[in-house]
Amino acid sequence: MGLLSLPFQAAAQTVTIDYVRVLKGDGSTVTTPPENVQDLDAEITRSAPFYSDLREKHIAVKGLGRGDVLEYQARWQTTKPLIAGQFWFQYSFHHEGIVLDERLEIKTPSGRAVKVKGPQATQTVTTEANSRVYTWTYSRLQDTKEDEQKKGTDTVLGRLPPPDVQISSFQSWDEVGRWYWNLQKDRIEPTAAIRAKAAELTKGMTDESAKLLALYSFVSTQYRYIGIAFGLGRYQPHSAEDVLTNNYGDCKDKHTLLASLLQAAGITLYPALINSSFKLDPDVPSPAQFDHVIGYLPQGKEAVWLDTTPEVGPFGYLVTRLRDKQALVMAGNKSIELVTTPVDPPFPSKQLFKIEGKLSNDGTFEAKVEDTARGDVEVPLRAAFRQVSQSQWKDLVQQISFALNYAGNVSDVSVSSPESIGEPFHFSYSYLRKDYPDWSNHQITAPGLPFFMPTAKDDAKYPVWLGPSLETISESRVELPKGYEPQVPANVDLKYDFAEYHAAYYEDRGALHAKRRLVVKLHEVPVAELADYRTLLRSCKTMWANMCRHHLVRHHCRTQLKRAPSTAQLSMPCR
Repeated sequence: MGLLSLPFQAAAQTVTIDYVRVLKGDGSTVTTPPENVQDLDAEITRSAPFYSDLREKHIAVKGLGRGDVLEYQARWQTTKPLIAGQFWFQYSFHHEGIVLDERLEIKTPSGRAVKVKGPQATQTVTTEANSRVYTWTYSRLQDTKEDEQKKGTDTVLGRLPPPDVQISSFQSWDEVGRWYWNLQKDRIEPTAAIRAKAAELTKGMTDESAKLLALYSFVSTQYRYIGIAFGLGRYQPHSAEDVLTNNYGDCKDKHTLLASLLQAAGITLYPALINSSFKLDPDVPSPAQFDHVIGYLPQGKEAVWLDTTPEVGPFGYLVTRLRDKQALVMAGNKSIELVTTPVDPPFPSKQLFKIEGKLSNDGTFEAKVEDTARGDVEVPLRAAFRQVSQSQWKDLVQQISFALNYAGNVSDVSVSSPESIGEPFHFSYSYLRKDYPDWSNHQITAPGLPFFMPTAKDDAKYPVWLGPSLETISESRVELPKGYEPQVPANVDLKYDFAEYHAAYYEDRGALHAKRRLVVKLHEVPVAELADYRTLLRSCKTMWANMCRHHLVRHHCRTQLKRAPSTAQLSMPCR
């Protein structure tokens, strides 16, 4: 609280600070002087000045110490409406810490119809002069903690609850949709430059699907995304030709360019407004409920959703925070409706990890590693390789190897093009580890890919989120030193409604083979099945992976090697 930060939009708002003062325990008051106030660009404005005018008043509070009371009052005045003739407002009370008294008062013109939603138990409505006054009170006298696991899941899924109080002068979603449709409809009209680029990119193509993929890939991979949430900057997108020239854009700009190129190719793509963080409240139509723009492409009874902002997302791929969410789709200015996005990606998600190597008598392990991914694992990998130069790929793979607790050195790195989004992402490398851990203990752990799954506390009250259907396969082959043979562990086969886990081990011509397979079948584990889920975790050793990955495989696939006819043994952990 020693540095207050008060944001405002410079083009439409002013902020007046009435006072900032500290009340000391001895009854004295320390007032912060005006010269302690600075007017600065917000971080988002510094990174993208053409897209945001967000600024902040920074106030260095004078004389604040432990046990003091801080009082301040500031007034925001909007001098220019974001949408002529319309207004809206959102507010959430403080849900952390102790709150003695928090009050919200909103006055609206008495003759104006507004949509209002807030806590009914503490809401009062009065009239004065030509205004209708809405008032809410709030207190929080015990600092009770929310369930951290549920809150974390809701954050990851973009399903945080909507604000406590919402007010909007828009009376229907149709009004909101027609407003945005009119803002963007002229911006997507193909110009000569847009038509020329569309013709160039689809030259020789007669199939509509091929044109779709070509134009989507072009906008996704060749145009840099400026990460500005819808509503933090201007609402109207730049024209498609401007975006084509700039080679970058925010979500609404990238959508506009794609829609314009597709229109030039005879394909219609509609805009859809969506929120990536909060649940949409259908009772309060308001632009404030959206922070992102994606595309909606009807195809018979089905539809394809297109989001070019991840830059390396496969065709039809939506990030987790945009799935199973209501979006406002504008199919022209007459057909405007809330439509729910798909729960899963449009293709099966899968990861295949292979490692084949040779263990020498001196404890050196040399191997070749291959990793192929499709779906949610693929996109962050593509993004990581795309963000660094090709000369740095070896260093990146080394970091990935370390993250998997493979502490040796990598070399001979080969990576498929991060921009080739029409096929699974693949990379491979050579791996060398000398003085393999636990070598002196005369045991070996079959190497493989750690399976990471969320934990489940014994007192868990909510389902555990697993995510979309996913098949993860880890295969390994380790050629053993001559004269040694493995005592292979027992196979494992576990089947539940929510997931399956299988592990098989065998020896073939002096080599230890291990294949582990985890299949996620349900999005979440019901509370009634959490005991079975904990059994699965123990078998997969995911909890050990999260705590100490060296023990991930060791406890369930440790293999002793014996030299015939002596009883000498050797040891090698998987990493």
